[in-house]
Amino acid sequence: MSEFVTLFTGMSVFAGVFLGIGLILVMLELFIPGFGVFGIGGFLCMIVGTVARTIEHGLSATEIVLYITYIILIYVFVIGIIVSILVLSAKYGALAKTSLFENKTTLPVTDKKKLREQNKMIGKKGIAVTDLKPCGKVDIDGEVIDVISTKKYIYYGTSVVITDICDETYHVEKA
Repeated sequence: MSEFVTLFTGMSVFAGVFLGIGLILVMLELFIPGFGVFGIGGFLCMIVGTVARTIEHGLSATEIVLYITYIILIYVFVIGIIVSILVLSAKYGALAKTSLFENKTTLPVTDKKKLREQNKMIGKKGIAVTDLKPCGKVDIDGEVIDVISTKKYIYYGTSVVITDICDETYHVEKA
C-alpha cells in the first residue's frame, strides 16, 4: 500500500503533467472520435509520464513493473468510470436528448408480422373496385386495398392477382 501512496506523492511535475495531459487527451478522444490523434497522443503522453515517473527515482526493475501496473490499473479504472457515465447518460440522461443519440434512423422500421402478412397476399385474386390507371383500389377477400397495376390500364370489375409488394405497395396484373 505504501508503494501506491508514493506513486503520487513522489511524482515530479514533468511526470505529473504528462500523465495528466495523456489522460485528458484519451478522454477527449472519447468525446471527439476521429482519426485517433487525441487517443494516440494521449497514450504516448501517458507512456512518457509513466516512464519518467519510474526512472526519476532510480527504482529497481520490480518497483518499475509495480508502478507501471498501478498506473495502468488507474487509467483503466478512470476511463471505465468515464465510459460508464457516458453510456448511462446516453441511455437515460442529458445525452439521450441530444441529436447524437437519437433513436431515429433514415430507413423505415418494418414490422415483421406486417411483412409476413403482406407476403401472404402475393398470388391472391381480387376484383378492381376502381379503374386502375395505374393506381386504384382492389377488393381482396372483402378488404379494399390500394394497388398499382404493373402492366397497363385495368378496368373496374376486372379480376386481378397480386404479383409483388414493393415499399408496402401491392402490384397487380389481370388474372
